[in-house]
Amino acid sequence: MFTHTTKVNELNRVDIEDINEAVMDGMLKYIYTGKCDDSDELAEELLAAADKYDLCGLKIICAKKLIRRLSIENATNVLILADMHHFEDLKHQVIKFIVTNCTEVLNTEAWLENLSSNLKLANEVCQAIARK
Repeated sequence: MFTHTTKVNELNRVDIEDINEAVMDGMLKYIYTGKCDDSDELAEELLAAADKYDLCGLKIICAKKLIRRLSIENATNVLILADMHHFEDLKHQVIKFIVTNCTEVLNTEAWLENLSSNLKLANEVCQAIARK
């Protein structure tokens, strides 16, 4: 990036425009310290950044925070997030939660609105429910 004739090379800096300052701060804290203690409210965004920059340890920290906060209301969104960022362990844990709470989760607005556009993921959940 810095060896070719580009705007990045001319300015001697990289502008990252798809990650906000708080998320970048959390990501840099993780890179330098291996810790990410203040990330509860940023866990979803940090998971996306960790996936983009291949920070597996940060993905695990974020997944643990998301699992701790998992609820009937947010299960669908966390499932979609796990699938979008290729985090199979998190996805399986959320599916397990949905199976246990299927009546409530499948009646939420998030389930009805969001999974209608992701039939593959809805099918995975339905298969898990059927196996139960």
